[in-house]
Amino acid sequence: MSLLPEHLLLLVAEHAGFAEIQALRATSKTNRKILDDYEHSVTKVNAARYPCPACNHILASDTREREVLPKDTFDVIREFEIRQHNIEELVHGAYLAFWEEYDLQNASKAATIRSNLELALWQCSAIGDLETHSMRYRDGVVPRRDPCVKSLIHQDIILRDAPPPDGWHLALQEVHETHRRDVRLRQIAYIRRLPAQELAGIVVLAHLASQGYMRQRSPSGNMRPEVIEMGVCMAENTIRHGAFFLHAKLNRNRNDYDEVDVGNPTDRSIGHQHIEDQYHHDAAGRDSEFGQRYDSSRPQLLNHIEMFSRHCEDAYHHANLLLDDTYEELQRYEAGDSQVLPGLMMTVASTLCDKSDKDKAKSARNQGTQAVTEDLIGDAAVVEAN
Repeated sequence: MSLLPEHLLLLVAEHAGFAEIQALRATSKTNRKILDDYEHSVTKVNAARYPCPACNHILASDTREREVLPKDTFDVIREFEIRQHNIEELVHGAYLAFWEEYDLQNASKAATIRSNLELALWQCSAIGDLETHSMRYRDGVVPRRDPCVKSLIHQDIILRDAPPPDGWHLALQEVHETHRRDVRLRQIAYIRRLPAQELAGIVVLAHLASQGYMRQRSPSGNMRPEVIEMGVCMAENTIRHGAFFLHAKLNRNRNDYDEVDVGNPTDRSIGHQHIEDQYHHDAAGRDSEFGQRYDSSRPQLLNHIEMFSRHCEDAYHHANLLLDDTYEELQRYEAGDSQVLPGLMMTVASTLCDKSDKDKAKSARNQGTQAVTEDLIGDAAVVEAN
């Protein structure tokens, strides 16, 4: 039996985090049924709080293959919480050192740039989610894992040095190119609909991602050509995959979960809290019918933390595969391969230039109209005086 009326329970869930929703589901069978029945509507309202609400299925950030999360499910809320944490970590970290790049002394300007970078990372993450639009789902069922990334990138790279005798890797490559082209066209269309200010934020983000990579690889400032090219690939992948790529590339060796005292509620990082949330999510699904509450100090929670550490390593490996794949694509484009579409960085830059020119032309037209209006008013005043 629920102590809250149904409408109040749903109202609380619409403004709660993922962990709180799972805790509500675990309070009683009645609450669990109500929240599960209204999962789509609750998630839609809850996710609207974030800068870029999901318009379709989205990709998870905590697996190498990037699990596909169905639209308007509680898992989407969890993923947005992870993205928000990762984006804040990136924007306030040393890698995107925009205050050094632009020699900023004004704190208010720094806050504005930081805000624009956060929005740019959200938009780029949404651009990455467009991959789910191009997937073919059997009988309308969303797969729990993304077969495209797993087979078309991971397997394709592995098979380059040892292709199978039956030649099926050629069919795999053809499907990969078809999928890549369809995704790229959707991403280009999405970028062209963005306003100029958000495009400018993406340009700055891509530039800082590239400069951060080159700064790490060549601290002396003497850039080798291959370092510059990989810097371009860093910028391109940041636009294509957003916070997932950049965070995975920069957080390979994060072992801050190993020393956490799970029995101490004050000794928890946000990453550790995410693992505990996922643990309670699974626990609620198994034991809420019996009214049992899982203790966060149980060994299963430690296993979840260990799995998350492996996920960090897997995500880093995935990011490297994406970087290598983009580097090869860049080489093919520079060699004149007509099958390779322009990168998203080119699309962002050209779209920003077009919209800036239109804004300038519109401003000039408005100024011209105002001048003509003032002249007409002046002439009318002279005629009236005479």
